[in-house]
Amino acid sequence: MRANGLEINNSVKKKTPDSNYESKRKLIKSYRVSKVQGAGRDLYVEFRSTSPHFHSVERGHRIVDKKGRDTGKRVQGKYMVEKTVLEYQKGFPKEVEKMVDNLLKGLK
Repeated sequence: MRANGLEINNSVKKKTPDSNYESKRKLIKSYRVSKVQGAGRDLYVEFRSTSPHFHSVERGHRIVDKKGRDTGKRVQGKYMVEKTVLEYQKGFPKEVEKMVDNLLKGLK
């Protein structure tokens, strides 16, 4: 599970946009993957970002002028996490099947 979380983390890093090298570097450094949590059939890992502007890059944001007034313009989101999760959801059942097979082989 943790290995899958780290793969997702690496994939999100690759999809992080290059708008500004310094901000990209800070954004990438802010990504975190938790240890495996839960119990029994409810195991999971969490992916998160500690960056205060992550949500603006992921989902997009409106542009305001220096006085805080809406300019009517919008920056589209990059959806790095959403795209990565959708990619991994397609292959995840096969990964789980391999993991269960390996566990069962170890019990024999």
